[in-house]
Amino acid sequence: MYYNPWIAENYRSGKGKYGQLLVLAEPNFRIADTNPNIVVHSINNLLCDADISQHTMLTEIGGMVNPENYTELYFNCAFCFLPRIVSKAERLSRSYKEVFFSILDSLAPNKLLVISENKSDIYHNLHPCSHHHCRPNERSRIKSGSIQHFRYSSGSCDALFMNHSVEKSVRVHLMKAFLEG
Repeated sequence: MYYNPWIAENYRSGKGKYGQLLVLAEPNFRIADTNPNIVVHSINNLLCDADISQHTMLTEIGGMVNPENYTELYFNCAFCFLPRIVSKAERLSRSYKEVFFSILDSLAPNKLLVISENKSDIYHNLHPCSHHHCRPNERSRIKSGSIQHFRYSSGSCDALFMNHSVEKSVRVHLMKAFLEG
């Protein structure tokens, strides 16, 4: 299932506070809703709704970027759910890679944050892709996350891959270093 991305106006104009930051998140829950606009609807609701209890994952991700204002991220980024994949075979499939790179090609980020239940599967299995040039960024090997440089058909970007389970203080530190670096 492909979900339409949230694209903030500041992202479209290239004036985002964090550059053109694309956040790809593998939901830590099963999405029962097959509506391809669930991401757009959820972020619109988050930005307009005082009841944040309905948007736990989105507030946690926003809080990683700015612990003082979790909504700031969504005014400055593009955001999309990665398809939830159950088996390792699905994660290794060419179609998964094609979805990943089609998102990069269409949104052309200069920074990418990938949040997944198992970052190592995504990190290692997107690296040896045959139709795109991927190479590890040797300058940075982070224990709780991995930074990699991706070249895709319409550009390139640095990417931070991080597990859902990384402790909050570590996530905030990694995000700050990644966005400022």
